[in-house]
Amino acid sequence: MEGHEGSANERRDGRLRLVGIGASAGGLESLERLFGAIPAEPMVAFLVVQHLSPDHPSMMAELLARVSPMPVAVATHGQPIVPNTVTLIPPGQFLTVSGGHLVLEPKPRPPALTLPIDRLFESMADEWGGDAVAVVLSGTGTDGTRGAARIRTAGGFVAVEDPAGAQFDGMPRSVIDAGLADLIADAGELGAFLARLDTVEALPRSEPAEPDDDALGRIVRLLRRETAIDFEHYKRATIGRRVARRMAAHDLTDAHDYLTLLAASEEERALLFRELLIRVTSFFRDPEVWASVAESVLVPLVADRDRHDVLRLWVPACSTGEEAYTLAMLALDEVERQGRDLDVKVFATDVDRDALEIASRGRYRKGQMTGVDEARLERYFTEVDGVHTVSSALPLGHVRPTT
Repeated sequence: MEGHEGSANERRDGRLRLVGIGASAGGLESLERLFGAIPAEPMVAFLVVQHLSPDHPSMMAELLARVSPMPVAVATHGQPIVPNTVTLIPPGQFLTVSGGHLVLEPKPRPPALTLPIDRLFESMADEWGGDAVAVVLSGTGTDGTRGAARIRTAGGFVAVEDPAGAQFDGMPRSVIDAGLADLIADAGELGAFLARLDTVEALPRSEPAEPDDDALGRIVRLLRRETAIDFEHYKRATIGRRVARRMAAHDLTDAHDYLTLLAASEEERALLFRELLIRVTSFFRDPEVWASVAESVLVPLVADRDRHDVLRLWVPACSTGEEAYTLAMLALDEVERQGRDLDVKVFATDVDRDALEIASRGRYRKGQMTGVDEARLERYFTEVDGVHTVSSALPLGHVRPTT
């Protein structure tokens, strides 16, 4: 992996794990509890992004230096990433990583919607892959959720402060609601977990040691009894990686020990179920695919319908609803473009009842609206206090579970 050479910044397996920590309102207290639980030499590098005013100096370095035995400093452009250090974002800058070094870029002025935590996490996912760890602490809004999804997709790990203990639960709860959290714990417990990253195989590797077929088969059967969902036809490698991720969260190396935990814990069964469903989605995800759907599917479908006909569309595996609402927007746009008098109904189904509840509410925070242009925001959503709610103009006829 580029930028990781040299014994000074190598773990015993030759790789340095990089921990990105995002915090906003109420984050100082959480950061102090987290770093107070980490020893001087965890052989891990820490990058901290907090929402800061660009017009005022930050005292964060001095405050964290009082509780952390590691050196704490503000980032400088181009500095190398080394272990056993805590590096903080400076005010008015974006902080990302490239080639094993830190990159600083000025934020736009006047202030606009910026998501600096997402920016850091996404760059970590691209470069560190399975050795990237995202930590989301107290804060309002959704910054960190999109980046956490990228890290999960790259094989990394996502830890979240327990919303019950966070001063502001918006950011942690957003990650949890998106089904992205591998570990949910108090800030101090998160620090203790991060302190073990070098001494315990706490993260699934890029190619994790997968449970054997016997253990996987028993896990699949247990989930089928619990959820009535049969994962038998999932790729075995996919199930193995997801089980390995949950084992890592409990510091377990034996799949049969994990099976014992799974049989005893309803909460763990629910977490593994959500892990296997993978709720990574967004509005207009993969724009070129949606462009093809609009041109190749919706144009002829609308043109072939008789006057006053009903155009019925179905979105299976709709997750939290963004793709179903995307299809509804495109269909209505096409009906208007062709000047047709058609009724449009979109049906959406999924096996994940928690995701369906989110989809049926049709309420999304500002950070989740990336990809929806201003014209569609005004036409299809109402916005109050940074939350966009689907208006009655969007014809999502039925949102129901697939059984």
